[in-house]
Amino acid sequence: MVKIKIYHSKGCKYCPDALSFTREIAKIFGIPLEEIDVTNDIATLVSDKIIGVPTAVLCNNGREIKRYEGLRKIINELVNDILKLEVEA
Repeated sequence: MVKIKIYHSKGCKYCPDALSFTREIAKIFGIPLEEIDVTNDIATLVSDKIIGVPTAVLCNNGREIKRYEGLRKIINELVNDILKLEVEA
C-alpha cells in the first residue's frame, strides 16, 4: 500500500504550502497521509534522518521509496512518482 509522510514545523514558511499540496494529492489519489509535526521533536528528526522541513516521504508496503526535501521537490516530483507506482501496480 502506498503512503505519504510529510514532516513539517510550525516555524517553517514553506510547510503550510507543502501540507496543503500533499493533503490534496493524498485526497485525489486516495493515499493515506501521515503528518508529522517536528516543531519540538528532535528525536523524530534524528531517528527518521530528516535534515530539513518540509520533507515528504513516499512509501510502498512500509518501505521508503523516495524523499522529497523542500517544497519545490514535493511539488515537482511527488505526483509523477505516484503515477509511476500506479502504472507498475
